[in-house]
Amino acid sequence: MVAHAEALTNQVLQLLCPTGCGLEVAPYFDPFIHKKDHPQLYYTDYCCNEQLVEKARHNPSYIEGSLPRIDFVWRPGQALRACVPLDISFDYAVASHVLEHVPNPIGWMNQVLDTMPLGGRFALFLPDRRANLDRDRNLTTFGELVGLWAAQPSVPTPAQVADFLAHTVDLDPEALCAGKPGSSHYRDDEVVSLTRHVAETGQYIDAHCTVWEPQSFVAVIERVCRAGLMDVEISQTVDDHLEFAVVLTKRGEPRLRPPARPALESRETDVAAMRDLLEVRAHEMLFHQREAQHNILHRLNILIERDRSIWSRLLGR
Repeated sequence: MVAHAEALTNQVLQLLCPTGCGLEVAPYFDPFIHKKDHPQLYYTDYCCNEQLVEKARHNPSYIEGSLPRIDFVWRPGQALRACVPLDISFDYAVASHVLEHVPNPIGWMNQVLDTMPLGGRFALFLPDRRANLDRDRNLTTFGELVGLWAAQPSVPTPAQVADFLAHTVDLDPEALCAGKPGSSHYRDDEVVSLTRHVAETGQYIDAHCTVWEPQSFVAVIERVCRAGLMDVEISQTVDDHLEFAVVLTKRGEPRLRPPARPALESRETDVAAMRDLLEVRAHEMLFHQREAQHNILHRLNILIERDRSIWSRLLGR
């Protein structure tokens, strides 16, 4: 969550009309909607309150005790509907500077919309590429979103992490808007090392997974809706020179669902089969080892008996 300009805040509140039961995703330091004004409001984040406090203590602007408590955890890879207590339905929802960190935006937005009735309103705040560290990155395309919708990653992919690390610009907003050249925080060898680590371990690395400007976001989401992957009405964008906001109104359910994941299931099956095969091979090796030991002992016994017989004859016994 970041602080928003007052004019932007007021315009979004008019579009959102936050009445009834609400949800804010990842409110962190400063929620956009406050519980003192909205008693039916719920907060959620990807980890528990204790972990959030520990994370916040590394932030120099954190004031002890200022972090609002979340009501339930929405862990990556879990369906939001399964995490919501008491099967609650939300009339409105807010996510401020969250979507750009999400590896599968269509799937994630549909997860939130799945907890809302028809007519439910979902406000999104996003950084404007032209005035943030993504300035020199390519805008996210419809094709990229569809690919992510089909692949359903729950953590940023190696490709997303690599692009973020390699092409983000280390400049203040004024210099960014002025078009001044900048360089990445990370050396190329660090980009390669971190990307390889993500590919090998599947570890979560925080990154801007998608890149947006107001017009590009609206155009891509409209195309997503025409393709049947979402069903929302998109408000006009509200923006200043640093960020923009948009409100999605739920019109219905998606016509198409993401594909099953046979490749993953196949890999899991292959792993199980390989594990069984290794166990069989281990038992076979142990059997042959024991059999070899038995044969050696048997031969030794034969030799010992033969030697005894020879010595007996020599000694006249």
